[in-house]
Amino acid sequence: MYNIWNQLRNRSGWTWDQITGELHTSDTVWETEIDQNPRAKKLHGYPMPHCWELDEIFTGTIATGENAFSGGNLKERFSEEWKEKVPTRRKQSTKGSKTETSTALLTKAIEEFRATQGTAGSIIRQAVRRVMETYRMKEGWTQGQIDKALDLFKEEAMAEIFIELENDYVYQEHWLKRQIS
Repeated sequence: MYNIWNQLRNRSGWTWDQITGELHTSDTVWETEIDQNPRAKKLHGYPMPHCWELDEIFTGTIATGENAFSGGNLKERFSEEWKEKVPTRRKQSTKGSKTETSTALLTKAIEEFRATQGTAGSIIRQAVRRVMETYRMKEGWTQGQIDKALDLFKEEAMAEIFIELENDYVYQEHWLKRQIS
């Protein structure tokens, strides 16, 4: 689904919500697209969970070396696991079920990917992404404040502190506002 989503978001006449990943265009364009590609119907009116993470994983090679991930080797690495664990049809959830959902497997893959991406550029990208996802559309934040927050991350140490505060969003926002005031 990511490939379809990525192609559509980059087409002329299409827009997308950079927080939720939901695609937007006219109903007529959606109808035409769904007629040509029935799988696109799954994207109509729905967000694309983990869109930023998927973008980072599937857009070129992010790192080099033994633990590097790229779209190709990530697919190769996890495709067998997905085939074994993801049911081909949706099942009624049963308490205590040991079958992992595709979302759980995707989350696991993203966490493993992030664990291997410890470079300064990655930390800064994470900080910028968090600001763009969380504060860009949040009430009480101006474009000027967003710009100052992004400028703050030119210093790797500031980006690292910001990311480390991600488990406490209230304090993270407080800290960020204090830094840019």
